[in-house]
Amino acid sequence: MIVPSERLVRWVAAAGLPLSLIAALRPDWSSALVILAVLGGLAVLVDALRCRAALNEVSMEAPPLIRLIQGQTATIAIPWRAPPGRAPRTVALAWPAGAGAASHLAAAHRQPGIGAGTAEWTLRPPRRGRLHMTAGALSASSPWGLWESRRRVALATEIHVLPNLREERRRMTSRFLARGRTGLRLRRQVGKGREFEKLREYVAGDSYEDIHWKASARRRHPVTKVFQVERTQEIYVAIDASRLSARPAPAARADGGPPPTCLDRMVTAALLLLAAAREQGDRFGLIVFDRRIRRFLPAGHGAAHIDRCRQALFDVSAEPVSPDPFELFVFLRSRLRKRVLAVVLACLDDAAAAQAFREGAPWVVRHHLLMAFTLRSADTRPLMSGPPPATLDDLYRDLEAHDRWRRLEELRWALGHLGVRMEAPDDERWTAEIVSRYIETKERQLL
Repeated sequence: MIVPSERLVRWVAAAGLPLSLIAALRPDWSSALVILAVLGGLAVLVDALRCRAALNEVSMEAPPLIRLIQGQTATIAIPWRAPPGRAPRTVALAWPAGAGAASHLAAAHRQPGIGAGTAEWTLRPPRRGRLHMTAGALSASSPWGLWESRRRVALATEIHVLPNLREERRRMTSRFLARGRTGLRLRRQVGKGREFEKLREYVAGDSYEDIHWKASARRRHPVTKVFQVERTQEIYVAIDASRLSARPAPAARADGGPPPTCLDRMVTAALLLLAAAREQGDRFGLIVFDRRIRRFLPAGHGAAHIDRCRQALFDVSAEPVSPDPFELFVFLRSRLRKRVLAVVLACLDDAAAAQAFREGAPWVVRHHLLMAFTLRSADTRPLMSGPPPATLDDLYRDLEAHDRWRRLEELRWALGHLGVRMEAPDDERWTAEIVSRYIETKERQLL
């Protein structure tokens, strides 16, 4: 379609009022003014007819997939093509609100010598997730600039906003995310290992529990089993995506953007833990649950598997339902036959969720090694650990903070008696604590 341009509106406004006043003051000039108005109208009509074909054979090609990083500025260039003399003036895209586009319009920059060009946008998405862009528009001016031709273009572009791991990597020590073994000091492995390596003859001092009695009977002399440290183990990260994880995280973002949710912090920690597991040579998998198992990615290894985990997590959102740890524990017990390390990231400061987790944990600890982590807010602390209360309201707030801390400590004590290690680090040490506990578990061969 064609619409009047700003130039046409200004000319009509600038010429219409003076001509009307002249026609009222000098009636004898009416014929000349009518002829002048007819000539101007014919010029406008001719320009409109020439503008109708301004966007013929002009096309815009948006990529089917655009990947962005949450909180980082990116420049996206959309190419267009046009025959000689028919270049568009502006290009508009219906960016979704979550893409963080400063404007929907962009100037069409033409490449010299060819009938093609690009239009660029600056995006800074505030949230991770999956977005869709379904429409765009092209506009071109008429030869005399009195009209503007516009044409709508259907698009099918998917935008993936991936979580930003840069700030969290900066908080962690380099040894957790080292790319290789060079420069790392050797760490002593605690224990003799659990993976069977070979049989050898019995030597004085060998433990009786390591004797292979069937092989000793066949060979008619004592034979001992030799074990080696397991190099490859299976790690599963389970993320609670229920209504509890939709709450804002204790800390605000450094760039001043919208505060992350507890689920955002869990996703970031899970991706960095999987990256650490990859560097340690372990196989790693992923589970997302609320009152049911929403996503399950079997254990794998390598950079391609890291990408699959990232694609499985970037658009996870919190559902308005209560978590059901029993569903997770039954799934771990029934689907995973091999002993694995299950790291559960959940909001266990809720009384109902903590009770359900404590009652269901015995179903898993007999077959798997279970660890649990929950975010601890800044106002969860023991009594008399902060500044002295100045008013009665401050005293009540301190008592409430102490009650939350006491409930977390009671849960940690109860889970510890079941063989489950439970930690409640604050936001500053959240990811580093999770990765540190994983490294410690591997060094001590607890799995």
